[in-house]
Amino acid sequence: MPSPGPGGFEAYQYEGITGLPKSFTWIGTGALGWVPVPLILTLVIAAAATFAMHRTRFGRFLKLIGVSAEVARFTGVPVTRTLVTVYALNGLACAVAGLVLTAYFTSARSDLGAEALLNIITAVVLGGSSIYGGQGSVLGTFLAGLVLGYLRQGLLALGVSSDVVPVIVGGLLIGSVALRIGTGALAARRANRAAYEAERAAVGGEWLTPARASVGRRPGLDPETGITKRRNYHDFRTFRDRARDCHAHHGPRIGLGQRR
Repeated sequence: MPSPGPGGFEAYQYEGITGLPKSFTWIGTGALGWVPVPLILTLVIAAAATFAMHRTRFGRFLKLIGVSAEVARFTGVPVTRTLVTVYALNGLACAVAGLVLTAYFTSARSDLGAEALLNIITAVVLGGSSIYGGQGSVLGTFLAGLVLGYLRQGLLALGVSSDVVPVIVGGLLIGSVALRIGTGALAARRANRAAYEAERAAVGGEWLTPARASVGRRPGLDPETGITKRRNYHDFRTFRDRARDCHAHHGPRIGLGQRR
């Protein structure tokens, strides 16, 4: 028979490696006073991750790589070294989570916690992390994980089938992603409109429309001076284009994170 675990997950205790010592299972079932040990480990890891993301150069490098690894490399960020480090730290955190789950279920299995993948992704997205990279919050992910865990427990307490709970969680994931994409598209539209207004103000006049255009007048030509209005090209190029051109004409430069 399966044994229910945290968040409604299940594991078959009669499969895998059993007979673990109590000194090990205390990691998943013990407590210091009234605070469970798994919660203490979670808070410690979350605090360390928050400090690393917001107070260190490593966190800034990681956000730059999330926006664009190519641009980050052009600015001197050690992309390969940063990625290897973050994957190693991620593996360490996964190992701690695996130890806690194994100690909680008092059984070691290779597929233990596989059902938590959908919930983890949903918690990360609900916590404010962008699916495109470059944006995220450890605190938001932690709070979203707590809310999602209580939601699962509440649904199971109300008698909702364990087969229906993943459907509800998947609906939350799809809804949050759709909302993020919609708000991002709206923000991009507003930014484009603001850039258009700024460009029109920079050339010193309004663009000619087909209705206002007449014979002898061309779009972009000042009817009073006869001088063609030119766009301030460098102001509206992307940072990636400028970094690529600089790298092509002048070669790699000593930038942030590099040493001579």
